[in-house]
Amino acid sequence: MLRPIDSDTDEFRSPQKPSAPLPIDRAQEDRTMKTLAGIGIVALLVLAGCSTETKTVEQSTAPSAGAAAPMAYPAHNMVEFDTAMASADDHCYKQENLMRAHYVDRTPDEAHFTCAAR
Repeated sequence: MLRPIDSDTDEFRSPQKPSAPLPIDRAQEDRTMKTLAGIGIVALLVLAGCSTETKTVEQSTAPSAGAAAPMAYPAHNMVEFDTAMASADDHCYKQENLMRAHYVDRTPDEAHFTCAAR
């Protein structure tokens, strides 16, 4: 006995022929395309507005008041020393008028840096 999947005639197929495509009104198609284009443009503008930020950075032009005491960072090994140097440099650049950290000295437990112009 032949199963429906193996036979030439499919019992499950609809006896109707596929319908012809619906007639499309050219004006309706143009309105639809313009609407979709408008939605796309609005979406792009919204995304562009969300992704742009205005950042105001205020920097003092006044010199710092005297020489500050060296900053101490824990540094028991070279990895901690490198981290301390990066942290000190970051602090000097952001907080001390775009200066850079310079190495002063080191004890077995700490590394000392000071902020100075390059």
